[in-house]
Amino acid sequence: MFPRITLNCAGSLTLLALAITLVFLSKLVASEFHTVDISSHFNADLRTSFGGSQYPVAPITISVGGVPFDLKPQANIANSLGIVISPLGPYNLVIPVHQSDVVAVYTLINSGFGTFGANNGLVEAIGTGGAYASFDLVQGTNIRDHAQNIYNNLVGPDIETANYGSVRLDRQVLLLPLTFQGQTLTEIRLTGTAGNPSGVPFVAGMTVEVTEPGNFDFDGDVDGRDFLKWQRGETTNPFSAGDLADWQENYGVASLTATSVAVPEPGISWVVLFLTGLATTAGRNKR
Repeated sequence: MFPRITLNCAGSLTLLALAITLVFLSKLVASEFHTVDISSHFNADLRTSFGGSQYPVAPITISVGGVPFDLKPQANIANSLGIVISPLGPYNLVIPVHQSDVVAVYTLINSGFGTFGANNGLVEAIGTGGAYASFDLVQGTNIRDHAQNIYNNLVGPDIETANYGSVRLDRQVLLLPLTFQGQTLTEIRLTGTAGNPSGVPFVAGMTVEVTEPGNFDFDGDVDGRDFLKWQRGETTNPFSAGDLADWQENYGVASLTATSVAVPEPGISWVVLFLTGLATTAGRNKR
């Protein structure tokens, strides 16, 4: 026989709090990140630049503001960190992606040199069905010299940074509009004109954020509104059994990062401790 367990009020509330926590966490799933391989475009080793020996040796995966980036070596050169750096003058870089259900694009872009206020180029997201989004690379707003020196060292407060001594990698984000709903992100383009001292941009890494399957309206959760989208034939594959299965499998799932990359996810330990604390307090008040 199983032993008899007797719980007081505080113990019952504690178990209830833990049960609520587990149910709550089962409905919260972070968005899925897919790193983009740009190594075939590498044309320089960042570790040979000014202060570059402070950067980590690739291959390595780093997290910048909670977003993973796969850093890779240049052409399998030992102790290297590959980057795609623009030539002086006009440049045009096209990186194939071919990923559906993308809600955001993250880049690690810095520059050699840099003059505050200078426009160093344009980052564009190109999708099927005419889907399009872009942002300008402006020194002092979202791009700066990779090393702390006499050139521009300023970026806006929304830029996340990975620091390595006196050098750094800055993260930019492009939140995609609803025109990408049901479309495929085919490529990322970087175009502009590089110069000294205005700035010579380079890319060290790129990652896309993908919404949960079944989230047909791109609002960060899978609910009844997504089923209505399926009923109306407004999903990636209209009226398909596959899209319906995605909705059924993920119904009730909410993505904490699909709509706002600035809001941190609550950790499991934090929620457990918080609810347990409430239960303990309630038990004491009963005495």
